[in-house]
Amino acid sequence: MAKVNILEFIPKGRKNAVGRDYLCAVTGLSDRELRRCLEESNTVEHPILNLSDGKGYFIPDDNEEYLVRICLSQEGHRASTIGKRCRILKGYLEQDREQMRLFEEGAKKL
Repeated sequence: MAKVNILEFIPKGRKNAVGRDYLCAVTGLSDRELRRCLEESNTVEHPILNLSDGKGYFIPDDNEEYLVRICLSQEGHRASTIGKRCRILKGYLEQDREQMRLFEEGAKKL
């Protein structure tokens, strides 16, 4: 993957937001490469927002702090949901191991 300064293609202000299809087209990056590049370029100095409204990516204008708060809330909810899913999967694996242990103990007694 060639090094792309994705910030050159991310506009300032929600009204100017651009989608991933557009960003892939102008940068020549695959969708996966683009997402990785967006993640690496997202900094305190240049927060890249993507609200769950389908409008696309943008850097907030000075008067759009409320959008940063909305994005933070959405990301927090997403993180909470992922955490819950991970706990469920870990529980499943632990349950599966316990069942295997009980089965093996029962087999030894035969």
